[in-house]
Amino acid sequence: MKTIAMINQKGGVGKTTSTVNLGAALAKRGLRTLLVDFDPQGNLTTHLGYSTVSERETVSDALDALLSGRDYEKCIKNMILHHAEGMDLIPANLDLSGMEVRLQSTMACEKKLTTLLKCVRDNYDVCLIDCQPSLSVLPLNALTASDYAIIPVQTNVLAVQGMVDLLKTVHAVKEELNDNLDVAGILFTLAEEQTVQTQSVISMVTMSYQDDYPIFDTVIPKVVKAGEAAASGHSLLKYAPGATVTQRYINLADELIYKLDIHEKETA
Repeated sequence: MKTIAMINQKGGVGKTTSTVNLGAALAKRGLRTLLVDFDPQGNLTTHLGYSTVSERETVSDALDALLSGRDYEKCIKNMILHHAEGMDLIPANLDLSGMEVRLQSTMACEKKLTTLLKCVRDNYDVCLIDCQPSLSVLPLNALTASDYAIIPVQTNVLAVQGMVDLLKTVHAVKEELNDNLDVAGILFTLAEEQTVQTQSVISMVTMSYQDDYPIFDTVIPKVVKAGEAAASGHSLLKYAPGATVTQRYINLADELIYKLDIHEKETA
């Protein structure tokens, strides 16, 4: 299983939207796909049409079982939700916020998600982790558990400014916690492609980072349909199969499969 963290410490850059639609596109290509909601806001869970009420078992329950010495393997496997579009989900809700506080005082606190995902790694080809917008213990867990990071960047100057700190964090995790971690690519999102600002930001980021980090050719445009799809509980592939933005996510999935040799290595 290739595990990929969708991460940026800035909110509103399209992490959840990209996780859902990339996941749906990977599932459409025949890959066994697991999505992990690792944000206390639970946006990935609600985007896929599931409630985030506390009665539902979520990733925080599995973490609690792990920290309490209970059967976390059974817990994590029982909570997996099977979405109609062929991808599975480990859900989250606000309980994860309290768990974050608890993790901070736990030995090897950055490695708990790694332990949980080992329980299901043989069941999937790819796992996408939707991270909260911060660089706290939860995103550090996601990076420690991942083989790759995808960095969604909104095409405006303010969104780009935080990339230096984020890339430093990725490098530090690679050095100290997970030497398998690499950047799969920088992904331009919410792009108003005809504007001078968008073209300027794409050019600036490409010039600054292309020698050190991969940059996806696929650019995700800013469209109203993405929000409409989220309200419907489905991905764009189901809600708007003929839309340009939907094809972009399919292109992104194909680009990712090619970059990481996921299909060849995981299904051989």
